[in-house]
Amino acid sequence: METIKYRVIADSSEENIIVTSNGNVACIRETFDGADAPRVATTEYYQMPLTEIDKSLINEEECVDVWTLLGEGKMYYNDWNKDQVEDHNDPKLVEDCLQWFGGATEFVRDDTIQTDFFPID
Repeated sequence: METIKYRVIADSSEENIIVTSNGNVACIRETFDGADAPRVATTEYYQMPLTEIDKSLINEEECVDVWTLLGEGKMYYNDWNKDQVEDHNDPKLVEDCLQWFGGATEFVRDDTIQTDFFPID
């Protein structure tokens, strides 16, 4: 087991992206109550790591971005309701992502990683 760095990217007021130094990616999105789903957030866990993406395939003119390429692999999701988390910014959701990624005895936050795919503004 090892120590793995992770980064939390507030992509918008409704979305947080979690990436790790070894290429794991998850996206936490705000959701709204539906008649049959009292959820407040959804986490999408991408099976394909960033390390397997050919950056030369990213092409804005052809609308091919990192999400298009990640979407070529498997993705899993988990809906979160009001009884589980406060909202999509709840720290429990980041902890859940890190646990899902696995493979580390410790995660250390480092907001300078994976800038090739997610530049720092």
